[in-house]
Amino acid sequence: MKPISTKIKIALLQLRDENDPMGIHETDCFVRHCKVQPNQIFPFNAIVNSPDKNILESCDILMLGGSGDFSVVENDIPWFEPLADLMCDAIDKISQYLVPVWESRLFPKLLEVRLF
Repeated sequence: MKPISTKIKIALLQLRDENDPMGIHETDCFVRHCKVQPNQIFPFNAIVNSPDKNILESCDILMLGGSGDFSVVENDIPWFEPLADLMCDAIDKISQYLVPVWESRLFPKLLEVRLF
């Protein structure tokens, strides 16, 4: 696979505990497997900080990552509404997403669709 343009900016929205060492590892994996430069990916932890919609203005691609400890299946979780607002805006503004593993449950929940 050839490298992505060095002009592409990628927002990596992570759901992780504040000091989770896997956050850095996850970012490094995205850099390596997407064949981009480290300065092209901007990780943002939506559990630690409420998501800022300005993220969407400064990226071309939105990637979701995080720990399985943060499930979107539950409804009474304090970080879900700000994340849902951001993701609904992202669906309207950004055409490219990478949604691995558990995050695949987020889009159907936001769009009120059932997968199974």
